Formats: sequence, structure tokens, C-alpha cells
Amino acid sequence: MEDVREAREDLESLLEKLRKTLQISGIPETQLNVSRGRRLKSQHFVTAYDWLHEFSCSDELAEFNKAFALRPPEVWIMYEAMGTEGLREQEILQAAAKALQKRWRAKRPRIFSPDKLCQKFEPEAVVGLHQTLRISGDVYEVVNDDGTISSIGKVYNG
Repeated sequence: MEDVREAREDLESLLEKLRKTLQISGIPETQLNVSRGRRLKSQHFVTAYDWLHEFSCSDELAEFNKAFALRPPEVWIMYEAMGTEGLREQEILQAAAKALQKRWRAKRPRIFSPDKLCQKFEPEAVVGLHQTLRISGDVYEVVNDDGTISSIGKVYNG
């Protein structure tokens, strides 16, 4: 059990280091969380960590960071607030974000996308031996047989 906890912490630590960049690039927040499934073994976390580490060293991430560095963060915020569009640096950043999103989707371990599970189920479905998935609008929750909620999230349909 200690191995599982350590592996989860390592994975969550690396993900936290990348979180802000991934959010800026347009990766859905629901994909920036580690699944809380009870049956996950340390190998699941190790495999996910290896994938995320490789992702963190990718050319796509480096290009996105390089494009974002073309302007200070305040300038990007100002562009957004003022509705400024069509500038060359925005086009470069958008192209880099698109490439990064494509890389993020490529062979991403399911541990990062509990939201994808929701697209395949009816508003209420059994998803584990002792768990039920309930979907209401764009929110899902996984409820244990004893009535406790093991996870809640937003359904991503994109």
C-alpha cells in the first residue's frame, strides 16, 4: 500500500508542475486529475508517470513554452481581455497549443481521463464492483454502495 501511495504522490507532483501550462494550452481541467479508483496498483501510477515524464520532455511542450514566452503573461491576459485576435504571436501560440493537445491525447493513460468514462454510460450505471456512476447535466459522481461519494467531476464531451 505504501508503494501505491508513493507512486500516486510522484505522479501528482509531476502533474502539478505541468498543470498551469496545460491549462493555458487548453487541456480540459477534468483531464488534469489522477483517477481515485480503489483498484489502481502502483504499476498504473508508474506507467502514467513514465508517460507524463516523456510528455514533459516532448518537443511539443518545448515549442508551446517557447511560443508562450514570446510575450509576458500579462500581455496574453490583456489580449484575451480586449478580444485581440489575429496577431502573429497568437497564431504561433495557437498552433503550438494544438500540437500540444494532440500530443496529450496520444496514448494518454486512462488514469488522467476519468471524464472519458462518463461518455459511455447512461445517467446511472454500475462502474465497479461496489460503485455506481451518476451523471446529472455536465457533472458526474461515483457513488460507493455505502452512499459515500468517491469522486466528482465534470463530463467533458469534446
